[in-house]
Amino acid sequence: SKCDSSCCCKLLDLMQFPVDANSKKPVPNREVVFRKRDNPTVLFLFQRCEEDTEAVIALQALANLVSPLSKSGELSRSEFLRDGGIEILNERFTSYLSAPPVAEVCIRAIANLAQSAACS
Repeated sequence: SKCDSSCCCKLLDLMQFPVDANSKKPVPNREVVFRKRDNPTVLFLFQRCEEDTEAVIALQALANLVSPLSKSGELSRSEFLRDGGIEILNERFTSYLSAPPVAEVCIRAIANLAQSAACS
C-alpha cells in the first residue's frame, strides 16, 4: 500500500549502506532525525475522556478542530487519521452509544472527519 512504501523509504533514509564489500552492516545516517509525533487530541481521547461531560467537551473540540470550515481543518484531519485517531474514536463511540448527548457530538466529529480525502 501507499503508506507501507512511504514508511520503508523513510526507514531506508535513516541508514547509510557502505560501498565497501567487506563491511556487511549498514551504519546510521546521522544527518537524518527521526522523531515520534504525539497527537494531543488522540492522546487525550485514549488516556482520559472517561466521563460523559469530559467526552462531550473533548468530542466537540475534535469536531471543531477537524471541521471543513476551520482554517487548519484539512491538516488536523490528516494528522488525526495518521496518528491512529480513528481507531480510538471508534472505540469511544461504541462505548458511549447508550449516552445520546455524547453520541450526537461524536457523530458530528465523524461527519467532519469524513470530509477528508483519506476517508473516501
